[in-house]
Amino acid sequence: EHGPHAGWSPSTSALVSGWVRHQILWPGSVEEKELPASAQLSHPAIFELVGLPKTFDTLIEEATKRKCPSTGMDVSDPMICLLCGDVFCGQAVCCLKEEAVPGDREPQRIGGSQQHMRKCQKNIGLFLNIRKCCIFYLFRMSGSYSSAPYIDKYGETDLGLRHGRQLFLSQRRYDSMLRNTFLSHGVPSFISRKLEAEINNGGWETI
Repeated sequence: EHGPHAGWSPSTSALVSGWVRHQILWPGSVEEKELPASAQLSHPAIFELVGLPKTFDTLIEEATKRKCPSTGMDVSDPMICLLCGDVFCGQAVCCLKEEAVPGDREPQRIGGSQQHMRKCQKNIGLFLNIRKCCIFYLFRMSGSYSSAPYIDKYGETDLGLRHGRQLFLSQRRYDSMLRNTFLSHGVPSFISRKLEAEINNGGWETI
């Protein structure tokens, strides 16, 4: 009741009141199974994508320091998860693994990004492929891609690193293209729009 006097908005006051009521109704509940589903928070903080270095060279240097979790050798197709910052093998034979897929009777061979997505965010994935300089959007067994938010001195992207020019982070492009898409739950619709314009839309389980 003192929320408005403290400068809180009505929505903030209602949120805090819900926390207080929950603590009164379920005091002393320490085990997760005793808590109702409404009290469980998957990520009790502001959702944000990881910060990227100013130059793309820094990402390449970081990838050379990482080792493949399966073979212990250099990462052959380095990917960075934009939701947690982990670097791992993406579309590489060394990290393909057979797992059961909902809706399919037989298990499928899925790649490192699909495996990481299931551990990180369950069904949504945003990954930067360092060798291809592109962004992979994954939603369950579907996906698409776009240019990475790095541009050269002429303001052009370099999908596939074909130009050989130094690339710099475009924070404005990163915010508008990725952060707003993720925070507005626009990844599935982005993938759907891209797949409608493509003929060959399979194979995303191996990413």
